Amino acid sequence: MQTFDPNAMKPAFLKALEATQKVVEARKVSAKLALLKDVEATMSPLTGHDDLKIKTARTSMLAFNKMLNEFLYNKGQFIGIEFTSFEDFESKLTSPDKEILIALLLDASYTKLPKRTAYCPECGELVEYDLIVADLFNNPESKIPVWEEDLPVYEKTFTKTMFDDVLKVSIKMPTELKKNKVYESMNFDTIRKNLIQKGQIIDSTDTLLMFIDELQISYIADEKSKKEEVYVLKDMVSEIRPYLDNAPLEVHEEINRFVNECFDKYVIELKTEVTCNHCGHKFNWTVSPESEFFRKTFSI
Repeated sequence: MQTFDPNAMKPAFLKALEATQKVVEARKVSAKLALLKDVEATMSPLTGHDDLKIKTARTSMLAFNKMLNEFLYNKGQFIGIEFTSFEDFESKLTSPDKEILIALLLDASYTKLPKRTAYCPECGELVEYDLIVADLFNNPESKIPVWEEDLPVYEKTFTKTMFDDVLKVSIKMPTELKKNKVYESMNFDTIRKNLIQKGQIIDSTDTLLMFIDELQISYIADEKSKKEEVYVLKDMVSEIRPYLDNAPLEVHEEINRFVNECFDKYVIELKTEVTCNHCGHKFNWTVSPESEFFRKTFSI
């Protein structure tokens, strides 16, 4: 009596996929995250179907960012934390950890990235180099921070009063949920311009906006009674953004100094070694995996 062999009835493309996956499995890559303590992520590669999703998600910056986050969520396996949903994932993912996850996604998905350019600090010439993502984690000059605070990164708030206690600023490390609110008003022309001119996706004001959790402005409304009035600004779009747009630059600079005081030590720096083909000088060049993902996707 013969038993049914399910493999004999499989379409050719399924058999081919199974053969391919034996190779693809080897391209899964892992690394520890920076600010989510004791969490390790393993990333699987993108597929042809994912590439189609990338092309159809170019309608807005918000749609594209959420699509990228969905890739990180669905392609990732996480040890040390359990996300209850995609929204929970976005509410706990911050920029340093996202850079690591994107680097893993790029490393798993592409054997070769477009050639990049850097300026040699020795002779000032423009140098073309090949970017190998795996080298970023092996480079001793790369800086991967570790969260040192008492509360988790997505819960910790820092507060400071400024300008003779008139302005009270509360800031947090921005999560992807917060970033999405900023991206709602951005288009790809702005992003392309920022990438070409500044080497980053968003400008300094939008970056500052992401960090601010709350602003309190106190002042004496009546000098006789010394009665104090307090304005509390919480909504990022309708309150904090208009305030920043019209506030003196000194306010921006003071808040920015506070952000740097709290979060400079948590900035991730992934570096690749470059050899100048003009003078032979070897130097390290900082790479942003998120920017590289946009460059790869939009051929910038």
